[in-house]
Amino acid sequence: MFWKRKRRRSKKTETGSSWDYTEYHPALQGWSFDHEKAIAISDGIQQALDGTYSDLQKACSNSLDFWAKNGAFHLWEEEHVLLPILHRRLRLSSDRDIQQMLEDHAYLRSQIHIINSFHLTRRPYDKLLGDFGRILRCHVHLEETQIFPKLSEHLSADDLTELAILAECHRQAMGRPAPPHDQAPLQFDDSFPGRPSSP
Repeated sequence: MFWKRKRRRSKKTETGSSWDYTEYHPALQGWSFDHEKAIAISDGIQQALDGTYSDLQKACSNSLDFWAKNGAFHLWEEEHVLLPILHRRLRLSSDRDIQQMLEDHAYLRSQIHIINSFHLTRRPYDKLLGDFGRILRCHVHLEETQIFPKLSEHLSADDLTELAILAECHRQAMGRPAPPHDQAPLQFDDSFPGRPSSP
């Protein structure tokens, strides 16, 4: 018997549509909690691009710090904890959303290392950082609207329980914080920029 995810209480707000990650099965809440941080990084980058050089430096430092403390671990957990369990129920190689997810992972890893190199050598990185922020936001949107519903649809209750235990063990081992229960709903602006044409 498959666990049925509650229907999201989606609603329109001044900033677009929103949903509460706590309505996910506990197995998925940690990753959705990380997405809230990723959206804040993406928003900070977009604001900095319209600001001063100092703003851009701060956004770059925040992005690198986010990657070191959360982003890299988040991607590893999805690839080594989440996807192997989903593979039991779904042929991943033929799923376009999963393939896009993995392509995003490869792009984000590559881009953040290039940005770090440019940052250290004081070379211009505004376009690189802008593209990173847009792909990061698109990636979160993909996982929240396509990947997580797919998991909820295909994984059994036992699968989700196993996933929750493994995810929690890894999060504790890496010293990553658990999601608070009073976290505000994750929000997307309906007009958020799409993927760059050639990431």
